[in-house]
Order: sequence, then structure tokens, then C-alpha cells
Amino acid sequence: MEYPVFQLKFTLTWWDLLTVTLRLTLRQKLLWIAATTLSAFHFWTRINQHADYGAAFASALQMFVVLVLIYFTAIPLMAMLRRARTAGLELTVDVLKSQLKVSHALAATEFKWNTIKQVNAGSERLYLDLGPGQMLMIPRRALPDATHWNQLIQYCRNRVAGKSA
Repeated sequence: MEYPVFQLKFTLTWWDLLTVTLRLTLRQKLLWIAATTLSAFHFWTRINQHADYGAAFASALQMFVVLVLIYFTAIPLMAMLRRARTAGLELTVDVLKSQLKVSHALAATEFKWNTIKQVNAGSERLYLDLGPGQMLMIPRRALPDATHWNQLIQYCRNRVAGKSA
């Protein structure tokens, strides 16, 4: 039986869900491609209607901003509604040498270290990128102090890089 290097317990909050959803939304290439393409088409249409270049550019920029704002409102809202049942759940994350085990009242999941694409650490959250549309977030409040927080970040980075930790 493998014993955890770290065993973390925390309650998943709405804010946690929102931060993960927004991070995942930022990575959506379709958002940037669609908004840029539609704005460029709008600019070209205005120019063909003999509009001033400055006015056409301002109109296209306005369209780009509106599309991005709509996307950043609609997508997180839909995702939050889908994940509503997970807010308030107590999660347990067992950090093992071979994998991560995440469990809560509704399910349990295992992630091998080689499936984690990237480790991003902020001051309050650790994000483990699991591929397109998937991310595991560990809040700083799951650890007792800054020393353990830094050790967890370094351990995860070493495991993802393939180094023995």
C-alpha cells in the first residue's frame, strides 16, 4: 500500500469553481479565433461601405470587446450551473509518488503524473493542467503553512518534469 506524501482536505467553494472556469475559458482558442475573425470581417465590411478607417477600426474593436465579454459571461455561467452540485463538497487529494487521487462524496478519480501537462502556481492556488478542458485546482488553504505550500508546489513540479521527488 502506498502512503500519501501529502494528504489535502478542503471544501470546494463557488470562488474556486469560478477561478478554474475562467482559467479554462481563457485557454479556448475558438474564442480568440472567432472574435478576431468576426471583428476583421466587420472592419472590412465597414471599409467597403466607404467608412473612415478610424471609425471602422473603432467599430471592429468594439465588436471584439463585446464578443469577448459575452463569451466570458455565457461560458462561465453555463459551466457554473453544470458544476453547481460540486460547490460545498469536501475534497480529499492524496498526493502519492505514482499518482494523485481525488475523492469526494460523488466520485473518486486518479491521475497519473505523466497525464499532467503543466503545473502553474499562484499565491493562493495550484493549478494542474490535465489537458483540454480539464484542470485540477488545489487551494493554499488546504495546507497548514507556507513551507508545506512551497514543498507541495516543488514536489508537483518535480513529478511532472519526471524527476524523482
